[in-house]
Amino acid sequence: MNLLYDTSENNCLRRIERFALIALFATGLILRIFRLVEIGQHPEWLVPDLDQLDMGFFYNYGQFLADEIRNRTGVGPVASSLPSSPVTWTQDKDSCFVRPPAYSFFLALVFVLTGNTLMAPIVLQSLMGLINAVLAWRLMRRIGGPFPALLTAAFMLFYWVLIVYEGVYHAQTLMIFLALIFLNALEIWSEKPSLGRAAFTGCFFALHLFASPSAILFMPVAMLWVAFWIYFSSQDWRAAARQAYRHMLAFALGAIVLVAPVTISNWMADGHFTLISTGGGMMLAFGNLDGADGYFHAFTAKQIGISTDSSDYYEVSTHFQNATGKKLTPYMVDKLCRNSALQWIWSHPLSFLKLTIKRAIIFWQPKEISHNVQEYCTKQMSRILRWLPGGFPEILGGLGAAMVMGLFLWRATPWPVRLRWLLPALYSLIWYLPFTVFYYAGHYRVPILPFLAMLAAGGLWSAVTSLRSRPAAAGIALCFACTLWLGTRLIPVDYESDWGRWLYYRPEATLRLKGEPVFSLETEVRKAGLERSSYGCLFLARCASDRNDFKTAVMWCRQGLKLHNLTEESRVGLLELLMGTLQAGGAPSEEVDQAVQELLRHDPDNFLARMYRANQAMRAADYQTAVDELNIALRTKPENGNAWFLLGQCQMAMGFPELAESAYRKGMEMDPGDPWPAMGLAGVLESQGRLEEARQAVEEALRRKPDLQMARESLERLNRALSSKAPGSQASFPAEALPLP
Repeated sequence: MNLLYDTSENNCLRRIERFALIALFATGLILRIFRLVEIGQHPEWLVPDLDQLDMGFFYNYGQFLADEIRNRTGVGPVASSLPSSPVTWTQDKDSCFVRPPAYSFFLALVFVLTGNTLMAPIVLQSLMGLINAVLAWRLMRRIGGPFPALLTAAFMLFYWVLIVYEGVYHAQTLMIFLALIFLNALEIWSEKPSLGRAAFTGCFFALHLFASPSAILFMPVAMLWVAFWIYFSSQDWRAAARQAYRHMLAFALGAIVLVAPVTISNWMADGHFTLISTGGGMMLAFGNLDGADGYFHAFTAKQIGISTDSSDYYEVSTHFQNATGKKLTPYMVDKLCRNSALQWIWSHPLSFLKLTIKRAIIFWQPKEISHNVQEYCTKQMSRILRWLPGGFPEILGGLGAAMVMGLFLWRATPWPVRLRWLLPALYSLIWYLPFTVFYYAGHYRVPILPFLAMLAAGGLWSAVTSLRSRPAAAGIALCFACTLWLGTRLIPVDYESDWGRWLYYRPEATLRLKGEPVFSLETEVRKAGLERSSYGCLFLARCASDRNDFKTAVMWCRQGLKLHNLTEESRVGLLELLMGTLQAGGAPSEEVDQAVQELLRHDPDNFLARMYRANQAMRAADYQTAVDELNIALRTKPENGNAWFLLGQCQMAMGFPELAESAYRKGMEMDPGDPWPAMGLAGVLESQGRLEEARQAVEEALRRKPDLQMARESLERLNRALSSKAPGSQASFPAEALPLP
């Protein structure tokens, strides 16, 4: 009877589990369908923006590969082309791989099969998200049982970060898919070890490498895991050693067979060994240089031994080629970066140690994703994503419970269960280790989120089910989990920069690809509640200003200035816009002056405020005050030709033509596109009788702005004066006639 009862109870639990799985996956499917419909309303946002360099690279190279496939297979060109991205960076066909090739090849295949359908990769990634949930559920079902597996499946189906990356042109979803395929293959091998299964597992590992080259660090760990599994399964350690050797060899050969063509291709391209792609030296250099703070920090070309200068790594090759006529291969750039970083580490061991500790800690910060991405604003703008669960502190708390329960239960746990639990734990650890010496960016944490969630779900379930049998261990585990969760939750997280980047790039993408005015997004921003953000207020104020609704623009500026925790950068931006809209709206000068004073209180050298005060002084004929204000403004923006022109005007009004001439010439040098310094110089030269030089200055002004009517009139007058050998009249260009910046 007990046996029958147990069987009946197990059948009941299986039915409940099956029903829960069907309900979860059906809800996950419906959720993704609605999300795809939502993305389809703004497909232009799929095209990578200027700050999304990796995404732009994959997008561009995927299109190139698709064209190559069509040309070689005779499919021919498609009727429509994909929208171009402002990111022009792509793979050079004559060099080694700069970025892992898996995602670009995935995009190319999808573009070929669907005829360059922009949404097709996103649809497939959404389906891949469902498959990832199945793979994660299966792996966790084998490791920890049904309930932790259901928690893991729910995490994969509804965690907003994963769904965000299913809806963008990035490799994260594919990386998770290939990692789960590999670990499932390793677990399947463990059920019935064979050389064929070991070789296939090695092949799956190689596929994973094509998307995540840093996973090569996991290869020796995986092979040792294979050896330990065989050792514990065998009674004779000598026989186990021979069998482990054969299986490890089969695993390695399976990986090598697939990796070798890519490595050979890289060698043939530039004559150097590159396993999959370059990038390790670059990440090392971005994280270890003067000014590094643990996050991304761009270096200059001089810092890696190149005579030209650049603040962007991706411009280094172009600068070097233009300056020297030599081509700098990706391998050489990576080597220069690596050598520079190692030299800095050797010279600054204490700083490197501090940075390493900081990076090791900030990897587990409460902010789920960050750096050159706008996912938080994407979530807030979405009517679907905003309601989905999230929170890395919860995952971290579950990991704390898993650590404690692992320490208490490790010895009492059978060895197959122990080794299977080590799969997600070791994979997460190996993935994490490089980022203690590289730079931190939150989206690098996404590929191991499923495995961290597995550990967290298993740890919490183990603690809950052990409350009766091991109350002390379970209590400590749950207390530790709550402490980690609450402690991390109490850390303040600022999303302003993410919203700011979204509100900067998305309107530009809309204008570029759809031609809609910027303020057409105003309603959506207000529906999302982003007026509680300083960047949201700034965006709404600019929208109102664009349609000449200056009263509303002033209202949004003032509302933004009342927000708490306002950064100085945001405050200055709001005050600058407030000053401009007050002027444009014809507000009393007292209000404008008050805004200018507030702006200077927070930014004493603010260019716009100093230019405003300089113009006010010039209108009052207080030229010395104007000169002082302009000199302060030029400290901030020496490249502004209008400021140099006004400075020359003041010097002329004060009777210093030599100083005026110097200011005009400096303005021509610093601002090659502004015609007014050239016009000012022409006026000084004409007043001194240097007519030929004056004509040359006017011609330079016309070259800069061919439709400048004042320059045309001056040129005609100077030509007449030169032809009659008579001095012309002095030209004057009042500052009041010029537009302020």
